[in-house]
Amino acid sequence: MNTATLSYEAYLEMPYTGQRTEYVDGAIIEVNPPARRHIDISYNLLLALLTHFKAQGLNYICRESSAQVDVKYQGRKRRGRLPDLFVCTIEQWGAIASDKSAVFPVGNPPLLVIEILSPGNWQKDMGEKEADYATARVPEYWRINPMEQWVEVLSLGEANVYESVRFSTGEQVISGVLPKLALSAQEILDA
Repeated sequence: MNTATLSYEAYLEMPYTGQRTEYVDGAIIEVNPPARRHIDISYNLLLALLTHFKAQGLNYICRESSAQVDVKYQGRKRRGRLPDLFVCTIEQWGAIASDKSAVFPVGNPPLLVIEILSPGNWQKDMGEKEADYATARVPEYWRINPMEQWVEVLSLGEANVYESVRFSTGEQVISGVLPKLALSAQEILDA
């Protein structure tokens, strides 16, 4: 559904129809439903992260496709991205949970966003979303590629540019946001 240009605020006031959407520069973009493997990877990773948070006594939560990241560029460009998974503090979640639409506001992004690449969306996740999450100052962004069997961790560095490390199936994923996480790329990809 591409509609005429509307403001991000007007987009957030629209009733929820059950369709996953993102806001991109005045247009509403429908997000295709995920494939079974995508769902399985997301669910398994969600459980692994929640188990890790509890075991480590971390004040973090992880959720699937339930809150947007507000991205403002200089000028009129604005986007609302809906990551497959995100990690934030319980305080951050509490601050946005009372809003009509759950949105991480500019200046208070989640600690980590995770996108699972699919055959139909990998170009957007590899280009546009990387730039958007960097602009929003998301400290860490993971890309999971089940087709090519790798997990990439992008850490926000100097000048709001991500530095990336790619992990193949036999390697343990190293995260700056979750330094004690003991999870291999294979464990993430096994779904």
